[in-house]
Amino acid sequence: MKRDVASGTLLMVGAAAGVVVMAFHPTGHSLLAPGQFAHEAFVNRFVHGLAIAAIPLVFLGLLGLTRRLESTDLSVAALVIYGFGAISVMCA
Repeated sequence: MKRDVASGTLLMVGAAAGVVVMAFHPTGHSLLAPGQFAHEAFVNRFVHGLAIAAIPLVFLGLLGLTRRLESTDLSVAALVIYGFGAISVMCA
């Protein structure tokens, strides 16, 4: 039961981090505004760091979900495919 709560919490925190990233992600126009580059560069580094940090949180939450589903072949395949996608997102 304790593992289920931790996995659910990780999924919620990871999803919330994704929402925060998209809410604060700078646009191209804001980067070119006069006198705003230093601030926007800081925000840019912060949101991308948060996005990269959220990826393993979501993966760990999904790992707990997979274990909760008793590791059926379909749930393990879904986790592996998500893992490949997560690696691709981190590399991009």
